[in-house]
Amino acid sequence: MDVPDQLLRLSTMSLEVMRYFIEHLARTYDVRPALGGIDRPALVIAGRHDWVCSPAASRTLARSIPDARLVEIAEAGHFSFSEEPAQFLAAVTEFMRTN
Repeated sequence: MDVPDQLLRLSTMSLEVMRYFIEHLARTYDVRPALGGIDRPALVIAGRHDWVCSPAASRTLARSIPDARLVEIAEAGHFSFSEEPAQFLAAVTEFMRTN
């Protein structure tokens, strides 16, 4: 539970930027039409308990990228690299080894 706080301390938050995104961009922000144009192998890592980018959204993302591999980490949320670092590292290592 302390991971989000640690990560947030690594970046500068701007309420003005967040407000602008929410008020002007979020409703129309959709990169899905461009995903089919990705012409490199991609690794999509999903945490089963991710409430920011749900597993269903991650599956859609992986299906939309022509050469994507999906790895779902069962006991992770949005910060799988920190919540389940061994599984995250194994997925990335395997992906890098084979691509």
